[in-house]
Amino acid sequence: MRVLVSEGLLETRQGSGTYVCSPAAAPFEKNLRHYSLRDKREVLGAIYRQAVSLAARHSTPSQIEEIRSALAKPHRLGTDPADREAHAADLHRQIVSSSGNKMLVDLYMSLAAALRNDQELGVSESWMLVDRTACLSSLLNSIEARDADSASAVVEQVIEKQP
Repeated sequence: MRVLVSEGLLETRQGSGTYVCSPAAAPFEKNLRHYSLRDKREVLGAIYRQAVSLAARHSTPSQIEEIRSALAKPHRLGTDPADREAHAADLHRQIVSSSGNKMLVDLYMSLAAALRNDQELGVSESWMLVDRTACLSSLLNSIEARDADSASAVVEQVIEKQP
């Protein structure tokens, strides 16, 4: 089993189990382990910026409404960090999905998963826009107005404030 893990065909998650990786994705996802946290964050930020820019051009009114509904949900989640983290991950996935670019979504999901796997370092997707209702609302307003520059500026402003 160790050989399959080292080849990227299986993934073990402490406390969760062993999972089969997609053979096509295995080399990419396996190589993500070799990059620094800073590299992963910078690339995830670039993917996210591109996704919101494309979302401003390609998102549908129903996608925007779904994201707005999800954005209202944190008030009902309570204080459980795991619930909030899962909600944040889903919210960001919805935003990236609204870009209409399936390859970008796949890259985002792979890299976000790699960051979640770095949780022993205290890393998560929450470094982006989690629990920043005003920023997300502004971002959605920009996407809905088809203003890619404004949407990218919101993301850039939040990323610049991160440690």
